[in-house]
Amino acid sequence: MIKIIEEHYIANFEKLVKKCSYRAGTEWDAQDAVHDAYERAIKYFNSYDPDKSAFGAWFNRILVNAIREHHNHNKGKTDLEFDEDLAEGTPCLHYTDKMADEIRQRIKSKKPHISEILNLHFNLGYGAKDISRMVESTHIAVNQTIFRFREELKRDYK
Repeated sequence: MIKIIEEHYIANFEKLVKKCSYRAGTEWDAQDAVHDAYERAIKYFNSYDPDKSAFGAWFNRILVNAIREHHNHNKGKTDLEFDEDLAEGTPCLHYTDKMADEIRQRIKSKKPHISEILNLHFNLGYGAKDISRMVESTHIAVNQTIFRFREELKRDYK
C-alpha cells in the first residue's frame, strides 16, 4: 500500500505542485493541497480498486477534491507565512529577526529526529529528498514533518 503511494509521490510531487499552482492560488497552497491529497490517499487506500482504475486516475480524483476544499477553505484569507525558500534567507515582508529566533527555538524544542529534519530544511536549505537520505527516513515522512511544522507556523503567526 504505502509503496505505491511513496513511488507516486517521489515521481510526481513536484509536477503536481506546478500543475496545481494556478488552481490552488499559490505554489504554497498547491503544496498544501498535494500533501493533503497524499494523506487522504494513505487514509483511504482501501477504497482503491486496481481493477477499476489506474492508481494515477484514482489519485487524481482525490487531488481535485483536495484542491477544491483547500481553495474553499482559504477563500478570502491572506497568509503571513515564513518563506524559507527566498534567496539567501531574505525574509518575507512580515518576517522579523525576533520571529526567526522564535522559529529556531521551536525547531530546537522538537524531538531530536524532528528537530534534525526541520533544521536541515529551514536553516540549511536542504530539500525533502536529500533529507530523507540523510536521516534514513521515507520521503513522505520528511515532507509530512515539514508540512506539519509549516502549518503550525501559519497558525501561530497569523
